[in-house]
Amino acid sequence: MQTRIAAEVAPIDLGPERAADALTRLVYTRATVQEALRLYPPAYGIFRVARKSDEAGGIAIPKGAIVMVAPWLLHRHRRFWRDPDRFDPTRFLPGAAPPDRFAYLPFGIGLRASALAPNSR
Repeated sequence: MQTRIAAEVAPIDLGPERAADALTRLVYTRATVQEALRLYPPAYGIFRVARKSDEAGGIAIPKGAIVMVAPWLLHRHRRFWRDPDRFDPTRFLPGAAPPDRFAYLPFGIGLRASALAPNSR
């Protein structure tokens, strides 16, 4: 993987004036970073307060309850990921089926996170 990333980066000018333009050409590098974030998300938990009573997976959630989502666990759930414990950047390459919208949350979810979504190249 390191060799493949080095080969992808080698012909690209990453100087201050050109680095931002080069990002779209770093396809495998981006997929590798996304896979690293899947296995080791920087946010260990996402916490919210329920604004109203609801139900999730047959469990009642009362208004005001604190709800937690653990990306580390979500990113390894066998229902959402094939061979979830294996490091596999090809999951995020163009042409690969994108993960479920709520199955990949390395930085949380919301308006600001949509720009970082997989396959939003």
